[in-house]
Amino acid sequence: MARKKKPEEHANHERWLVSYADFITLLFAFFTAMFAISTADSAKLLKMVGSMQGAFGGKVSKILPESGKTPFSAAMPNVSLGTPLAFNVTRTEADVFRGVQDRIEKYMVKGVDEGKVLVIVSERGLIIRLSEEGLFRPGEAEINPAEAGILDALALSLLDIPNFVRIEGHTDTVPVKSARFPSNWELSTARASRIVRWFIERQHFPPERLSAGGYGEHRPAATNSTVEGRRTNRRVEIIVLKNRFAVTEP
Repeated sequence: MARKKKPEEHANHERWLVSYADFITLLFAFFTAMFAISTADSAKLLKMVGSMQGAFGGKVSKILPESGKTPFSAAMPNVSLGTPLAFNVTRTEADVFRGVQDRIEKYMVKGVDEGKVLVIVSERGLIIRLSEEGLFRPGEAEINPAEAGILDALALSLLDIPNFVRIEGHTDTVPVKSARFPSNWELSTARASRIVRWFIERQHFPPERLSAGGYGEHRPAATNSTVEGRRTNRRVEIIVLKNRFAVTEP
C-alpha cells in the first residue's frame, strides 16, 4: 500500500515574537534595576558596597552614621599653612573651605592681626575680609609693605584649590580727596586690582582664576553713621566662590 504523504510543514512567521519578548523582558529588568539603585536606601547601599569590598579583599570604608557622611565626604584633617591642599573626590567643597579657614586662623597672630582679617562662610562661598587699616593708606591704592606677609599667606592658602577667586573693594561714604581717584568707585576698584596683581606677581597665582571689582560705598557691611561702622566698610574682600558660581566667571 502506498504510504500517505506527510502534510507539508507551514513556515512559522511568528518566531520573531519570542526574540522580541526576550528583549522586552531584558529592558524591563534593566530599568527596574536602575530604578532600584536610584531609590536605594543609602545605609543598605553602603553596607552592600562594604560587603563587596570585603569579599574582593579591599579595604572597607568606615561610615559615620551620626554625621550622615559617606566615605566620599570624609572630613579633612587639620593642615598648617603651606601644606598642599589637594582637591580630590574624597573631600567636599565645605571641607576645602574649612581647610582654608584653618590655615588662615593658624597664621593670624593673636593680638596683632586680630581685627585685620575676618573669615566668613556665606551663600557665595568663603569670604576673607581685609580691613583697610594698615593695608592701604587713606585715599591710596598702594599696599603697605608691612602687610605683605598677610597677603602672601592668603595667596598661598588659596593657591592649590580650583575655585574662582573674586577680589572686591569697598569704601565708606566719605568722598575721596585725591587727584588720582575722582571717586570711591575708582579707589575701590584700584585696591582690588592691586591685590590681584600682588597675587599674580608675588605668588604666581593663576590669573585665569582671578577677577577684581569695586563697589565704592554702595555695598556697606555696617552703618556709615558711626566711626566704627565706617571703619568696617573700608575693606577688601577676597571671595572663594562656590563651584556652582563658576558659570558666572567665564
